Amino acid sequence: MELPHFSENVQQKLTVLERVAESLNIDDLSFPRWRAEMEREGYGGETSEMLDRRREALLKKAKEYHKELDSLLANMPAAPPVTVSKLTKQQEKNKLKEQELKTKRAKIKAFQGLPPNLDLARHELRNARDEQTKLIQLRERLLGRMAESVT
Repeated sequence: MELPHFSENVQQKLTVLERVAESLNIDDLSFPRWRAEMEREGYGGETSEMLDRRREALLKKAKEYHKELDSLLANMPAAPPVTVSKLTKQQEKNKLKEQELKTKRAKIKAFQGLPPNLDLARHELRNARDEQTKLIQLRERLLGRMAESVT
């Protein structure tokens, strides 16, 4: 591209700009194209004062958000007191204790109705075993009679 007659300094800067444009694969360096691009991006028609005001407003809003974030973080606990792994371990412990409780309840149910005195409980156990023996003998006699009547 043939450059018009500019000062040596300006020509060097334009040459550098052309090299940068080539390295970035930019084909069109014309002002109308860049103006259209800037308008499309939302920068068209804004003066430097407008940009400064917008920048200041954004900075104020960012500071507000930062203060709000700090206050929220200050109210949050540093670390949660319960983690998933702790909760899982506790659930397993609870299941084991529940199983132990079931077995103990079954034992208690077996002893229900017995007196709290150990000697009296043994006496009742002997009576219950005697009763069981009598019932077994009665069953055997009945089965024997049934077998005799069938034959």
